[in-house]
Amino acid sequence: MWDAIEKRSQENQAHIEAFKCSHDNQELRKRTVKGGAVQFVNQCLRCGSAMSQPLSRAKALEQNGGVEPPPFDEQKLESWKKAYNQGFVDIQTRYNARITENKTEFRDWYGTYLSSPEWEAKRQKVFKRAKQTCEGCGEHPATEVHHLSYDNVGDELLFQLVALCDTCHTKAHPEHVANEEPDL
Repeated sequence: MWDAIEKRSQENQAHIEAFKCSHDNQELRKRTVKGGAVQFVNQCLRCGSAMSQPLSRAKALEQNGGVEPPPFDEQKLESWKKAYNQGFVDIQTRYNARITENKTEFRDWYGTYLSSPEWEAKRQKVFKRAKQTCEGCGEHPATEVHHLSYDNVGDELLFQLVALCDTCHTKAHPEHVANEEPDL
């Protein structure tokens, strides 16, 4: 899973880098802002951003050879922002697919592992250590061996495993109890 997180981080960084604009290509444009006021600003022709403080009409005409500048391209700016944001959505979608794939692969492997002689030997050692008694409540017979951590799953240290009764094992996995309200 950490590989998928690292890959997502790298993709996000590459996406940010791809959308960094040096604003090398600018053109003077006429922009109508809220309230109907008109501004004359330089617009980046790549990303659509306004790149200057507003100029007076006289200054804009002077800079533009006496010709009225073309209208500010709001669509270019919106398209740039939309593509930038969509890139992150696409990266997250790919990440989610990788995580789902990794979870499926892990579940398949884990199911096989839990049926293995290696796992059964570890289970028996944990039950023996706990004297067949639940290490959660200390009262009922232990029926399950629970992972406290999945960091070394498949090569667990015995202290990462605890013997639990069914009730305590359910408490240890509240995410598996579907739509049950706690008793108050």
